Amino acid sequence: MSRATTYQYRGPALSLGEPDVYLTYDEVPTLRTPRRVAKQPFNWIGAADFFRAIGIQEVTTVDIPGSHYAPDIVHDLNQPLPRHLTDCFNLVLDPGTLEHVFDVRAALENIAVAVRQGGSVIHFVPVYSYNGGYYSLNPEVLIDFYSQNGFEEPEAFLIMWDRYRPYSGKTRCYRYAGRLRERHGLADWDQWRFSPHLLLFARKQANCTSFSRPIQLEHGTSPASRRGLLSRLSPRVPYQPLIYATRARFERLRVLAQTRKLSFWI
Repeated sequence: MSRATTYQYRGPALSLGEPDVYLTYDEVPTLRTPRRVAKQPFNWIGAADFFRAIGIQEVTTVDIPGSHYAPDIVHDLNQPLPRHLTDCFNLVLDPGTLEHVFDVRAALENIAVAVRQGGSVIHFVPVYSYNGGYYSLNPEVLIDFYSQNGFEEPEAFLIMWDRYRPYSGKTRCYRYAGRLRERHGLADWDQWRFSPHLLLFARKQANCTSFSRPIQLEHGTSPASRRGLLSRLSPRVPYQPLIYATRARFERLRVLAQTRKLSFWI
């Protein structure tokens, strides 16, 4: 069972910007008296109605001036949160805001101090997104930060956002573990065909008086240490580029076969 399913998602909640929710009112039958939101296309439900549907009544949004939705609190996440917002929330939701904040470290520290002990943080951020924000965030950034700063080991998933059918059909997902934690662990085809996003859950265990700065470590076995048949033959074959290209091709096929075992559909 996923650890994230055991989390207790309850208010009060802090949302870093107001999220777009790609669900219609017809798809959420618990909303008996929907409040239509003029700005929402395709009859999507508003964020307030979505939170209400999952049992969270008290939600505070924070964003910069001029944002698409007027926030409850205007604040630049590059700067420390006001004291009255620290240790206040049982849930902090990042629906795709962190990649737009220039000082990622400051934003993560703001999130960590905003959530109460025992509370949860949820991120949904792009892994690869050309000009979708200042940054595309690799999973290890968030995993290492939270693991070293008072949170239990986060649980993460790669969501393969289909840019050609963005709001319909099923979505392939990967549990971020094992082979996917190695360098270039995601199959090439999935990187070209889809826009991978990271969905990460973390639960706070303890308050930190100061924050650790993680140092990135390599995961798994590097390709150079895999002494397969082609690797053993290559020193004896004069045409090195062909052997290298063939070896690289088989390596990518092997990666695809391994990572697809970690995938599921939602």
